[in-house]
Amino acid sequence: MDNDQYTQFVLELALALDGFLTLCASVQYIAARRLYKSFTKALNNGINSVSLESNEEPSYCVVRGHVKGLAPLIKSLSKPNEKGVIQNLTIKEHATRRLNGIWENQKNLLDSQFNAVPFEIRDDKFRVIVKSCSEAHYLHLPVIEDHFEPSDSNILGLLFGIHHKGFQFTEYLLRENDVVTGFGEIVVGANQKLELIPPKNGLKYILTTTDPETLAIKLKSDRDFYRITASILGFIGLTIAGVLFYQWWKRKQILLRRERLLEMATRARLERQRTQPRNQLSEDSFTCIVCLNQPREVILLPCGHISMCYDCAYQCNDRPCPVCREPVASINLIYFS
Repeated sequence: MDNDQYTQFVLELALALDGFLTLCASVQYIAARRLYKSFTKALNNGINSVSLESNEEPSYCVVRGHVKGLAPLIKSLSKPNEKGVIQNLTIKEHATRRLNGIWENQKNLLDSQFNAVPFEIRDDKFRVIVKSCSEAHYLHLPVIEDHFEPSDSNILGLLFGIHHKGFQFTEYLLRENDVVTGFGEIVVGANQKLELIPPKNGLKYILTTTDPETLAIKLKSDRDFYRITASILGFIGLTIAGVLFYQWWKRKQILLRRERLLEMATRARLERQRTQPRNQLSEDSFTCIVCLNQPREVILLPCGHISMCYDCAYQCNDRPCPVCREPVASINLIYFS
């Protein structure tokens, strides 16, 4: 594989990778745009404003209120007097690893447990039941316990390029009476009570302690990020495609020029054979140093040697001059008068 073929292969590979990344970013942008549009539309209708009149379109709603458990609450492991409706326990390993001669800090998630019970989001005049907590996005729970337990140093670990620092135990807990914001589809559940469920059309289901206005800014930022990313990747892809098209067009022009030169060389050869006797042609003409049969018909530039017929020059394309071994930039026909 020569340099031109290798360059073309790299460009084609880069174009395929860029196309895949552009597709992923575009899909994320479309999803983020739909989510932001639906969220802002529901927010403009009013917080805790529910409309169930239309049976054809799903009813999306932004709800906000205090948390009230509908089942026995979850007890905190680190603080037994604390209880809540959503609990997340994580254990992370802190270590320093040697990569390519450089020590870098790393965090590895060893274990994560998620527990939840049904609860209500309520205010003075509104109540909605929440059950599908595990499917929620932007679920930033308050931290009630976060401590680090260092581990003993190990000489063998240092020799093998790893130093364990210790383990970090973190507990997140959403307690009763905490204020949360939710976004999803409102349906009428059992006992004619409203229930907030994940949207059926692929929109994200949101539960967060962030207020609706700040959440709207966050969703808009996510939408703009994916839009800019998709635009940049698309521009890079168009640039690579333009370079590949130019290279293809250049190769096409070279092939067309070679075909024209071959046709002209064939006509000139036939004309010489018609106007000159065979013995005079072999005596008066320079013979190709490659095939030793046909007359010399081309000049190689930039060295200027006239050493080959066009057939041999065409077959020896991209090779150096057979006389001086200089690179050949172009091949041109010569005419004897």
